[in-house]
Amino acid sequence: MRRLQRLAILLVVVSQAAAYPCTPNDLESCPKAPGGLRPDQVPQFITVTWDDGISPFSYGLVDKILGGLKQRNDCPIPSTYFICVTDTIPAAVQALYMAGNEIATHTMTHVGNPSREEIVGARTWLANATGIPESKIVGFRAPFLLHDEQGRNALADAGFLYDSSIPDNVPSKISPSLEQRSWPYRMDQGIPQDCDTGSCSPSERHNLWEVPLWSVADENGQPIASMDPPGNAYDNYKRELERRLAGNRAPLGLFFHAGLQSEASRVEELRKFIEYATSQPDVWFVTTQQLLAWMENPVPASRVEQQLKCEKPRDIKANNVCETFVGDCKFGTFDGTTCKCACMGEGTPGGYCPDPSTGECTVMCS
Repeated sequence: MRRLQRLAILLVVVSQAAAYPCTPNDLESCPKAPGGLRPDQVPQFITVTWDDGISPFSYGLVDKILGGLKQRNDCPIPSTYFICVTDTIPAAVQALYMAGNEIATHTMTHVGNPSREEIVGARTWLANATGIPESKIVGFRAPFLLHDEQGRNALADAGFLYDSSIPDNVPSKISPSLEQRSWPYRMDQGIPQDCDTGSCSPSERHNLWEVPLWSVADENGQPIASMDPPGNAYDNYKRELERRLAGNRAPLGLFFHAGLQSEASRVEELRKFIEYATSQPDVWFVTTQQLLAWMENPVPASRVEQQLKCEKPRDIKANNVCETFVGDCKFGTFDGTTCKCACMGEGTPGGYCPDPSTGECTVMCS
């Protein structure tokens, strides 16, 4: 029986590797979309990711950037959150998950080249603290983008689906030009990238996807950065989107730390870009899991909306599930047991009561 199980796993790995041939021995395939689709048939995916703990500040800031924005299917703009345990509030994570975002891991204590305990411990904590099934927490990003083979072994052994820790500039082995960027690839037959921020070898083999951190380039084609690129966010990302739409339509990644996007002008620039992007044909914002699900079952842009639903999750297992969270209660603090702000002096004359529209403690009690 065990031999049959091992054979089945081996056949799956071999078939996956054959379907996604971007390998150290086949770099020409890295910019090619799966399924043999022509560029004009490929949906243009955009992912938005946020690193580090989920605090009242970071939760509120992301809401300023994404709150109220929707796609053509009336779904909100989803994000992937790479969460470290430090400074994270479980009720806020629950609210993000219930709103259709992906929860991924970023270690327990935000250390580079993390140990297995740091990697797997973060997933265990998130599952226990929030009730989100471990089977839904399948992504990882290394703090400081410092990664190594030991970490990838730990990810594969623990059943993670993907890593997203290796930056990709242009030109590179896998991205020959600004219009021909690489797609995510599997590591079953090696790692085709050069690793500048960590260590890797073409000879490594892991049952994992790698989702590169594609860098942003300026108007002259010079790399700016992959995470939190400086400059006008609207101009930077609009330029990147136009390059992809004119090229092979590889995914565009918006990779952020919330604290570095806090200036009012930055919030305005990002909202302006997202509004622009959602107005373009065949452009969809997706979580990283949704992106990889499409790669495993690629369909033309004309049919992709059927894969991108925004139904509320029903698999969270906790005695108390917060579907909403208030990042700044003003005159009070958020109570994870009641899922609302506990206001100072609530219910007494002169105290504060929640505003029915925002949940914030800003209404004087009468």
